[in-house]
Amino acid sequence: MALWTIAFYNPILTKAQSEGLKIGAATKIITPELDSWVQGAGVPKKASSVRDELEANGLYFSKGDFQLLMVSCDFAGIEPDLNVRLREAMGAATGILPRDILISSTHTHGGPSLLKTNYLMPLDTAYMKDLLPWMVALAKEAVAAAQPGKIGWAEGETQIGYNRRLTWADGSHSMHGDASRKDFAGLEGPDDPQHLAMFAADFKGKPFVYTLPQYYPSHNFLCRWCFFS
Repeated sequence: MALWTIAFYNPILTKAQSEGLKIGAATKIITPELDSWVQGAGVPKKASSVRDELEANGLYFSKGDFQLLMVSCDFAGIEPDLNVRLREAMGAATGILPRDILISSTHTHGGPSLLKTNYLMPLDTAYMKDLLPWMVALAKEAVAAAQPGKIGWAEGETQIGYNRRLTWADGSHSMHGDASRKDFAGLEGPDDPQHLAMFAADFKGKPFVYTLPQYYPSHNFLCRWCFFS
């Protein structure tokens, strides 16, 4: 609750700037079928069970003639060619320019095989075919859900990721390793526990979406949207 208070003390747009702004949000389950290839960490394996559903979450903004759609998917990553095909199909279905559709990945290692990380594990082309209509439906639902609203932001600190790159006395670096070794010289860099969040709410103050960008040291940046009904 305190985080929400901070968020709306830091509005991204003033009330006057928010006039005409519409915000829509939608979510779609994008879990592949069992026995599908799992992206993993380069080790070829197939899914034998589902612990949590994978999601694609969309956040849509419009004001006047301008439209923007941001989508977060539970993938390790996505190849540029597929990214372009998805954005073009979503744009054709909604009237949003493909260049104004942004697709990001949460870098889950438990998602479908969409990156060529191991020559023994093929890309899941069957899943790619299923994904396109799911993403088109998500885009259309986010646009249809648009309502007048406002956005704000907040920041805070919590330790989610840790720097896993170790430095050795000879100047070399490695992932993980035994920090009790005599030649351990320290971590490659500091941890960054700071996190930013963006919120969207109607004009009565009822929140319906927030985003939580996260940074993992020695890894990558990701963004995950969460929605309130």
